[in-house]
Amino acid sequence: MNHRVPLLPFHIGNDICRIPRIYRILASGRGPQFIRRVLTSKEQQQPRCKRILEPVLRRSSASSSPFGQRVPNGAEEQGESSGILDLLPPRDIRNPGESDKAIWKAAEFMAGRFAAKEAAIKAHPHRSLTFQSISIMRYASEATPESDAPPDHQQQQQQRQGNRQPSEAQPARDRPLRNPEDLRSSGPPVALIEGDDRYEDCYASISISHDGQYATAVCLGVSPYAGQAGNGCLKRV
Repeated sequence: MNHRVPLLPFHIGNDICRIPRIYRILASGRGPQFIRRVLTSKEQQQPRCKRILEPVLRRSSASSSPFGQRVPNGAEEQGESSGILDLLPPRDIRNPGESDKAIWKAAEFMAGRFAAKEAAIKAHPHRSLTFQSISIMRYASEATPESDAPPDHQQQQQQRQGNRQPSEAQPARDRPLRNPEDLRSSGPPVALIEGDDRYEDCYASISISHDGQYATAVCLGVSPYAGQAGNGCLKRV
């Protein structure tokens, strides 16, 4: 029996990124180039983004060697499907030294953004998206961490103690979206998909997770066939 698959209203995309590989790129002289290729100009202007990536830019401008530090804990990079990670220096270039926590935190942040944008691209197969077509924004919320990097141990302890007052947050559908450069936008991430001559700007739900040496992301994109006005990438008329 032949079954006709109906047009689905949603597309799901996911991706996983190895943080040590991003670390090696950011600790090298090519860190700023990688940042510019992954992040849009709007994202690069975010105060939060500037703060996290400032050690990378400072190290790059002060470094006299072409490549940087060894990854923390002796971890080694593994293959990645995206050609953008070909910026990675050769495997045999190693400089022993202490792990740079600031660069590692920047690598966690960038790995999360990298995975989120790859997931968004996969969740919109009807679009020809690139990293520069996607900006990761945040809902306005004061109850969640302001970084794409995982919370530190102290933050986790504070959350376990349950010192927070009962939440009075608005329903998700009513949460205001602020510009990426607004410091108050510290809630759950959302992808802003830039429009083109066929589709309008639209938003897609994003979830970013970190575990050890990996960052993962899932994106829920709305199909142009969803048929619900205001809930997808609408075709221009």
